[in-house]
Amino acid sequence: MTDRRVPLPPLSGAFNLTGWWDAVVKPGDQVFFPEKARYRTEWAWLKVAGNKIHGRGSTLVSTAPPPPPVAGVWKAPCVLHGSGIQVDDLFTEGPRPAGTAGNSTYQGQHGFTLGAPGMPLEDVTLCRTGSKGIYGDHVHVDGAHGVAIWNYHGETESGRKGLSIVDASDVMVQGGAINGWSTALNFEVHEGATVSDVHIENVDLAWRNMAITGTGEGDAHDIAFKDLRGAGTHKLSIQVYGTGSLGDWTPDDPGEPREYGLRTNWSIDGFTNVRTPTATKSYRMEYVDGLHLAGLPPYPMTTTGSTLVA
Repeated sequence: MTDRRVPLPPLSGAFNLTGWWDAVVKPGDQVFFPEKARYRTEWAWLKVAGNKIHGRGSTLVSTAPPPPPVAGVWKAPCVLHGSGIQVDDLFTEGPRPAGTAGNSTYQGQHGFTLGAPGMPLEDVTLCRTGSKGIYGDHVHVDGAHGVAIWNYHGETESGRKGLSIVDASDVMVQGGAINGWSTALNFEVHEGATVSDVHIENVDLAWRNMAITGTGEGDAHDIAFKDLRGAGTHKLSIQVYGTGSLGDWTPDDPGEPREYGLRTNWSIDGFTNVRTPTATKSYRMEYVDGLHLAGLPPYPMTTTGSTLVA
């Protein structure tokens, strides 16, 4: 990181942040937003190289649903790729009305996208960031290594998931609040991908259907949750399915095992249920090799095929 300080230009209608970044920002530059400004950027793909963004409470605003993805990459408010970026005190805002369900047509409009197909990311830190009005996930991690997220503010519901980690390693999430329409913490690992070395601690979660899910055809190992606080509006459910699990059956393949990846060394140590209706509270953590559970509310649990460890 250099001492070169790059201020954003004054506001004047729509702003092409991607074009400005590519033309102006050099490796190692520190980028300074005006204090608590709102930039109507619609979308931004930022290739980083040892940069730091000082958001100063500013917001990147998308006023319309996103167009279809390009080569698998969505045009979302803040897509980061490259190597080396610190983002501090910056927020994103989408057009989804509060309290409305997500829309699968626009599900890739995430608040912060860390890595994307063909656009890997290494060494990223988000500190005091957040999002609202998003059709997709608050934070979507796909193809990233070395991720630190501190005090993320996703208190309002996202349209899809809160935090999705689908292809990543060495991830630390501490503090803050994450609220997903369907799921708070989602590990839906792509085929051929791996999620490893993830630690999530001291986070307030909110959801409608599931607190934590671990699914997908890729492997996920060394995943740890500690001192989580949850408040589901409909039910409390934790579902982690490894190789050999039937998972959730469908009419087309009743009783046939799904092709779930390996799940190794998962730990949940401390989960406080702050507020969830009385109906449907359960855990299903199946075919996990090395499953540590402590400090969970005593609800019905299924651990078929899992190896429990102290």
